[in-house]
Amino acid sequence: TKIMKTLATLFFLTISISLFGQNYKVEVVHQNSSWEAFTNLFMLGDEIWATYGTFGTIYFDGINWNSAIQDYRTNGSHIHGVKNGDGNPFVVLSRTDHSFVWDNSSSSYDYFSSPVQNFSKSFVYLENKVYFCTLKGGENNMGKLYLWDMDIFQVIAEWGNGFYDLYVKGENNIILLAASTTTAYQCKVLRFNGESLVELASVDLETGDWFVNMTTIDGEIFFIQTNKGSVYRYNDSNSALDLVFDHNSAENSDRYRFGIVNFDNESFFIFGSYGIRQIKVSSGELINLLTGTGNYSNWINSGYYDSYSQRTLFSSADGKLYELKEDNGNSVATVDISSQMN
Repeated sequence: TKIMKTLATLFFLTISISLFGQNYKVEVVHQNSSWEAFTNLFMLGDEIWATYGTFGTIYFDGINWNSAIQDYRTNGSHIHGVKNGDGNPFVVLSRTDHSFVWDNSSSSYDYFSSPVQNFSKSFVYLENKVYFCTLKGGENNMGKLYLWDMDIFQVIAEWGNGFYDLYVKGENNIILLAASTTTAYQCKVLRFNGESLVELASVDLETGDWFVNMTTIDGEIFFIQTNKGSVYRYNDSNSALDLVFDHNSAENSDRYRFGIVNFDNESFFIFGSYGIRQIKVSSGELINLLTGTGNYSNWINSGYYDSYSQRTLFSSADGKLYELKEDNGNSVATVDISSQMN
């Protein structure tokens, strides 16, 4: 019967999605051509923070876009934050030498001088606990893990080589990506336990390769991206580190090394100077969601998944903002901002 055929089709589609993963497309939801080098996306619900150019900052309040030029550099920075106890955002924009803290009442940033040198990444755990990791260098030529309590910047751990990224599960449970202190092109996953750094896993990479970024949705499964475009999966429950995408398996993999995002453990999304790709973990299938030419204006500089709104956005060097959408095929569409951002 027609009903049975419909049910069978729905069942097949459900099984197909569960076995092979959902397909997606990207849509342009906003564009401002003056936002050259649009990057550093961060979201909390309806609100968006980002940077552009060398000194520019961007804020979307859920209705309107606002941009401003700061007196201090914002390029080479990283934005992260949380919602505080009363539901308001606490957002910090950080880089070498200084940080900006978002002022909700004035919708602008307050400037703070910082001793952090060779800045790598930041992570806001609580309103008064902001962590920074650095590359090798500065005083005693080591990588450093800082804690800023909004008063004092304190070095809480040091490593003989650089830190690439961090994720704070708790004050005594911080996951870090680091370079080996003894073996060239060996990278490690470390844990700061509140007192010392403990090695969790390591891998020997090709010459010229190293860890650059990581993403996690649950604090247990981490996808780690390398400089050449490979992706490893780290499981914090058993310290297993395995290769899930080999950069040698696809052309131009190193052109998608600017970042990696995920919102489940079935797929992840990598992006860079050649566009955006989806990689399905179970099947290894690679899907080009957005393919560029390598021209700077087409670069996808930043991406972010927000758990509050359950939305994934990407920004391009020419001021476009893309949103990831479920789709049975792959396409790029343009839609009105009013229907997408409210």
